Amino acid sequence: MKITADKTLPSEIVKLRIITKRKRCSICASIISPKAKKCIQCGSYQDARRFLDIGNTSLSLVIAFLTLLLLIFEKSQGLYENIQARKFDVKVNRTIHSIGKDELVVLYRNTGYSEAILPDGIICIVPLAKVESHFNNQSPLTNSSIKQIYNEEVLSEFVFSYSVTGDINQLVLHKEQSQLVTYRFKELVPVTSQGSLSPSNEYNSYCNVPIENVNSNPEWKIEPDVEVFNRSVLSLSALDVFLFQKYLRDFTKENTE
Repeated sequence: MKITADKTLPSEIVKLRIITKRKRCSICASIISPKAKKCIQCGSYQDARRFLDIGNTSLSLVIAFLTLLLLIFEKSQGLYENIQARKFDVKVNRTIHSIGKDELVVLYRNTGYSEAILPDGIICIVPLAKVESHFNNQSPLTNSSIKQIYNEEVLSEFVFSYSVTGDINQLVLHKEQSQLVTYRFKELVPVTSQGSLSPSNEYNSYCNVPIENVNSNPEWKIEPDVEVFNRSVLSLSALDVFLFQKYLRDFTKENTE
């Protein structure tokens, strides 16, 4: 008797072995090869990439979200750097309280974010008027106000130098602090007039009062604009200049004889 089943037995066994070696898709449960990296039915990845398998819409949302986070980070970083920089900004209002040949008193008020270092010395530019000039012939007793001196009325220019006396701790001005600082006369030096000023314009007599922050950086480097320049240059009043005239004329006479 023939046994025909023996001929088909090996192929069935092979088929059975192939089936038993296969696995199911982790997404749709279809039978797939154990080595398959992607399901042929649903197209899902079978390795770690299946956790990242997202649609175009979801991918766009993720990209948009990451872009937003990047923008927020850049803005936050810029804001942080700005805040850090402002910690060292100096903004000190200064006013000439009084000035004379013996001393200069300046009123300081710190409105910035940093402690300010006040100058230990100040220079002031003061003109000597010509004897025949209108400015020189004014009288503070008869006129309600002294008129400013014009460039064409200036005979010569002088530099007054003042230096601080006493405790140098007074030169550290804390935030929101006001301070009166007295500077004593140190030196008087005549300077050569540039001669390039317009004769019809008013002469600008002033004191230069520079300020630094706690890192010894001058304010014009921290904030280089016109406002800073205007804060550091304090113009003298016409009366202040007028009251210097007798002293300057006596000084000139003594040094020319």
